[in-house]
Amino acid sequence: MDLNQYLKKNKIGVYEFAKDIGISYALLFMIRKGKKKVPDYVAEKIENLTNGVVTKNDLVQNNTYMKKQKIKKEICRLIDKMEL
Repeated sequence: MDLNQYLKKNKIGVYEFAKDIGISYALLFMIRKGKKKVPDYVAEKIENLTNGVVTKNDLVQNNTYMKKQKIKKEICRLIDKMEL
């Protein structure tokens, strides 16, 4: 499940949730917006705190930062291949 959906469905405040998992509101905001890679320890805490409803896989799939990184790597790979 998407983290934003989870928080809304369970009526959990973002500040409260950030405090519960031991990170800053700013980091949680960036994770929720998909603008920051989710550190493994944060993903584990989120998965544990949500009793597995929000998984690490959910966090990665909804993360635009990670998608951009994969695209950049693929572009670099293709450019390197063209130069050979």
